[in-house]
Amino acid sequence: MSMRIDISIEFMEQQVDFQIPTEVTFGRLVELMHKALEGARLPKHWTLELKDKPIKIDDTDLIKDLPIGNGDIFCLIPIQEKQEYMNESI
Repeated sequence: MSMRIDISIEFMEQQVDFQIPTEVTFGRLVELMHKALEGARLPKHWTLELKDKPIKIDDTDLIKDLPIGNGDIFCLIPIQEKQEYMNESI
């Protein structure tokens, strides 16, 4: 298996292409994408979700162990801060 794969990140009908390492966890990938996209006009808090593949991905899963390959697209999904969620549920 290759040590890197080519993926796209999709947000607001636009896609940005990346080559990512496969030897990192999904949680680390999200951290790296936050750094790579720093300065872009994005929501403050977000995560990634695999488009067109309904699989559950945990932050501790290694990319190489997931059914992710060249050309897959991840959607950037805005999330609320924990505090905002707690305030709404009161």
